Amino acid sequence: MYGFAGNWDGYDHYNLGFGDYDPALKNVNDITISDNLDRDKILATVAATTLEFTDRFKGCRILVRGSTPSRTRLYQMKIGEYYHSITELFDVQGLTLQGLWSAFRKGENYQAFIIRRK
Repeated sequence: MYGFAGNWDGYDHYNLGFGDYDPALKNVNDITISDNLDRDKILATVAATTLEFTDRFKGCRILVRGSTPSRTRLYQMKIGEYYHSITELFDVQGLTLQGLWSAFRKGENYQAFIIRRK
């Protein structure tokens, strides 16, 4: 699922949401911890969805932030791990702890990320 986060700086911004579907409530829960050892599979799905979404909605930006600080930290670690591959296709900015957007740098802590397809 995705949500339109707004338009600023002349770009449409979206938030892609992921979680466990609850058929009884008919909604997606992005706080659930299922511990079923499929983290890397989920992250690969997030990456593939982001590629497909940005191919379809050209010029948009994707706001990336985990539903918890530890999930945001996981995204940061994976961006750092795959930095060279990611930056071949995307510009990546991080929201610093001081509340400023800057180019992503390994080793710096961020609260959120914005990615834009090159």
